[in-house]
Amino acid sequence: MFRNQKGVTLIELLAVIGLLSVIMMLVGSIYLFTQKQFLTQTAKIEQQSNVRGALTELTKDIRSVKQESIKYEEAVLHVGPNQYYWEKDSLIKNEAVIADSITNFQVVFDAEQIEISISSKTSEFAQEETISTVVMFRR
Repeated sequence: MFRNQKGVTLIELLAVIGLLSVIMMLVGSIYLFTQKQFLTQTAKIEQQSNVRGALTELTKDIRSVKQESIKYEEAVLHVGPNQYYWEKDSLIKNEAVIADSITNFQVVFDAEQIEISISSKTSEFAQEETISTVVMFRR
């Protein structure tokens, strides 16, 4: 009867809608994954930058004073008139917070050098990152 009809059947339309739905779910999940990775990496980089800034400030203070005015007593690093210590997940210099989310502040001090390590985590599930430096004393 009707020979040359143009159009699509209901089955063809449902198949196309099903395929497009699967493709949209894949694209959406890839987008969400990359968005989460971006936010995670941004937070990690920002935290590392804060720790490096604190470590740079500490190193600058150490290099600006004589070795005799550097002491490490009872988890407090005295560098000339400044005091550095770790309290409640923060690295503190003279009662001012210079870095947050700190999990460890370690100082190894001897006659020739001082080694400082600062560890931090961006979140509860993140891996702990440690940044350290060694300052050699001049004689």
